[in-house]
Amino acid sequence: MNSKEQEKIMAAAEKAVKDNPTDYGCLDQLGWAYFYARRYDDAIATFQRAIDLCPDDARGYHAIGRSYLDDGQTEKALEALQRAVALDPTFVEPHVSLGSLYSWRLGDYEAALDAFQRALALDPEHPFARAQLGWTYACLGRMDEAVTSLVETVHHQPDNERALEVLSMAYLAMRRYENVIATCRHYIEVNEEDDAPHRMLGYALSRVGRHEEAITELERAVALAPNVYEIRGALARVLQVVGRQEEADEKYALAAEMASADDDFGQASFAAVSGDKDQALALLEVALARGQTNLGWVRVDPDLELIRDDPHFKALIGN
Repeated sequence: MNSKEQEKIMAAAEKAVKDNPTDYGCLDQLGWAYFYARRYDDAIATFQRAIDLCPDDARGYHAIGRSYLDDGQTEKALEALQRAVALDPTFVEPHVSLGSLYSWRLGDYEAALDAFQRALALDPEHPFARAQLGWTYACLGRMDEAVTSLVETVHHQPDNERALEVLSMAYLAMRRYENVIATCRHYIEVNEEDDAPHRMLGYALSRVGRHEEAITELERAVALAPNVYEIRGALARVLQVVGRQEEADEKYALAAEMASADDDFGQASFAAVSGDKDQALALLEVALARGQTNLGWVRVDPDLELIRDDPHFKALIGN
């Protein structure tokens, strides 16, 4: 949805609330309109009005909890989502959002796994819960289970973009490059405008020596996500491999400037895609010690693919 469409929906929802200030449904629609526009303060205030009208409705607590989650207010999100589950244990969405909170904000993958399993017990075909179940297995280092779960999901839901993304990441972490290539090709058929499949396809093609094809995919990823310096760093490395040194130097210089403003983990990722293993591993160790990332993400991060077979990396993730 583009910004003009969002503004139109928001304006209609604001008018509906103005005309019906005590209508729960109107408030709910306006709150979600604000949420999808990333106006989290307004979303939270609107959902609170809905909760005040219907304090025993789990939907309001889920909505405000999800808004807190996306706004980075983890404790408030946890409290609201747990309240939603307590009010209606059969409502699937709070379980899904709790899984996301445990995974994304707290790095508690066992709790996330339990939450997604509860969601799927209520709705076995929930697309995001199915994809995130596989993601959680991968973050726990249970790659075979991740792949089994995700392959089944993609078989039944071939247009599940999140499942395709996570399956590509899992295959890349396992260095199953032909599987990465096939999965990313499928992913691109579903959504050609997402940078993720082009990025991971470029990584895999480079690893099997198909450098010119890798360059094409990485250039497409850069065009789709120009602010992601890791893609530019990977592109510079592959350009250097094929002898296009001047282009490589130009891409690397711009990417290095962008990465220099990031934290240790961002710079570790840049060093990894650029082929500087020693620097990547040193910075990754610092980033983990400082809590800038967690072991779950490190296990699946596509940008760390070039250092996964290093003994130092394996020691860092406990393998």
